[in-house]
Amino acid sequence: MAKSERTGFLQVKGGVNGWVNPTLEQVGKLVGSSEAEITPLLGELKQAGVCSLEEGTGIIFSRRMVRDHAAYEQACEYGKRGGNPRIIGVKGRVKGRVNLSRQPSLASSISILPLASGLDPEALAIYEAYPRRVARAHALKAIKAALAKKPSAHLLDATRAFASATEGWPADRRQFIPYPASWFNSESYDDDRTAWAYIPKDTTVPWQRRTSTDEDHAKGF
Repeated sequence: MAKSERTGFLQVKGGVNGWVNPTLEQVGKLVGSSEAEITPLLGELKQAGVCSLEEGTGIIFSRRMVRDHAAYEQACEYGKRGGNPRIIGVKGRVKGRVNLSRQPSLASSISILPLASGLDPEALAIYEAYPRRVARAHALKAIKAALAKKPSAHLLDATRAFASATEGWPADRRQFIPYPASWFNSESYDDDRTAWAYIPKDTTVPWQRRTSTDEDHAKGF
């Protein structure tokens, strides 16, 4: 919705006009779910007044994002005129009521939960699956770079597998879980997954050779 031609409106690229109302199947792909799961969830959101619908088109939109975008444009306009005492010097917000005359007519005065603008839902889902959620901005940047190389399903599956493996690590070893940005930048999602499991120091693994004694060495002759 943040990337839409009309900021705050749930539209996807396509059709003659360039941006269209997405189908339930398309919405499902955007959030990594099926059409069967999406249908009742959208119904609940509409019934609870969480999402608003544009009159005439039925397109879902966020009143909060529409208001914020209008405030941003108004602040930019004031800036071009040399500034205005009504402008707050934080995030381009404006005091007082915002004129929504340039925005589409709103279906109702329902307020909705604030939505995070500019976040990639695929990258965010992968980040949330990682076992150590720190330095989110750097992590999301690394995940987006990884998404340019690998499908989101592959990254999400690898991340979940790594998280599952680290659950078996002792408490004193979990502090060594890499930061997500480091893990994705180093392409660790393509590592051998068996290497993610914790192996105690006194465990002999197949690729380790047993130390031979003089007696063992003599048997070879």
